[in-house]
Amino acid sequence: MRKGLATETIAKLLILLFVVGIVVYIIYRYVLNSPLGEQECRARMTTWCANCEFTKWQGGGSMGEKLENCAITVYKFATKNTCDQTECAGFLP
Repeated sequence: MRKGLATETIAKLLILLFVVGIVVYIIYRYVLNSPLGEQECRARMTTWCANCEFTKWQGGGSMGEKLENCAITVYKFATKNTCDQTECAGFLP
């Protein structure tokens, strides 16, 4: 009697690993790395502007890549990623 893995079992494991790899890639690409929606972008912009006001417009920290992408490129809420009262006028009371 032979002991070890059959060729069929090895083929099934390789197919399983391939399918799991595809699923993990899809989850990463479309769920975890998805762009911000308009409401999420607006909320983050409000938070960032409040932080700028709190620091008296001396630099409230970096916008971050996702916020910069949505606020400047996609939705045009701002034109630059520096703390500026004119950029934040619509996001603060």
